[in-house]
Amino acid sequence: MNAASYYCARFEATQARLTRVLERKVRRWLQSHDISEVQPLIAQTVERCVALGLVDDARYASLRTDQLLRKGQSAQRIAQDLRHKGLESAVAAQISGQISQTQLRQAAAALARRRRLGPYRGPREAAAFAADERRMLDKEVAVFARAGHAYQTAAHILALPDADAVDAWVNEAVDD
Repeated sequence: MNAASYYCARFEATQARLTRVLERKVRRWLQSHDISEVQPLIAQTVERCVALGLVDDARYASLRTDQLLRKGQSAQRIAQDLRHKGLESAVAAQISGQISQTQLRQAAAALARRRRLGPYRGPREAAAFAADERRMLDKEVAVFARAGHAYQTAAHILALPDADAVDAWVNEAVDD
């Protein structure tokens, strides 16, 4: 329990993540013993952490979703990340389904701003873009694709003339 509470004090974690961390610690502590003997104790410790509020999958999903939206990730990539972090597929799909159209547009705009794409190009990027427009446009669209955004979203942002136009596009989103 000490190891679990220490870990939870430092990091937000899912139940699956805390289980993996505790299993790794037990393997290190009991190098020659079978870990299956300790599995019930690990499960009991994780349940106790959940009961105490140290581990909350919903809170973790909300925090991680906000973090990934600020980084510019799409709803599909967020759901994929949450499943990878140990949340059930249904929970990950529900969380990603709650993301509004405005939030998705804000994420795409944040990605363009962070990576200096489209209207956010600096002088160096603008010079490279002018030298080989087709290749650079393909590279910029690929950045959006790797983040999980639709081609239409990428093409629209890259076609906008300046940052004010991007802000206007984000604000005109219609949320259901």
